[in-house]
Amino acid sequence: MQIDFAHQPPSRVGIEWELACVDRGSGELAGVAPEILRSFPHDDAHPHVTGEFLTNTVEVVSAPHARVGDAVDDLARLIEQVVDVADPLGIDLMCAGTHPFSVWPDQEVTPGNERYATLLDRTRWWGAR
Repeated sequence: MQIDFAHQPPSRVGIEWELACVDRGSGELAGVAPEILRSFPHDDAHPHVTGEFLTNTVEVVSAPHARVGDAVDDLARLIEQVVDVADPLGIDLMCAGTHPFSVWPDQEVTPGNERYATLLDRTRWWGAR
């Protein structure tokens, strides 16, 4: 018995990277992601530069690519664009699981996002950290 499978395109890979916005003078996290995001067009089909759970974080998202190296190049181009917007604001970007000294109660959850509000409601105190 022969089974006819639908044709599938080759696998593709995309990369997402969350970048923390850090005040260049103090080294503290800075809730400027909404300001940075205003400089980028928002494409609902595939947003390449978006906000995240906290207002101190910008997420960059590559398009899907057949080769990992192409996705990395795409991501590098997006990060350069974010740096170009953040630099005049006195903002540097960093990547880490946590910030070394900014305190969690001072961080603001991105407003107007029902998914984030639900997540915070479900996770309570540990979700806010």
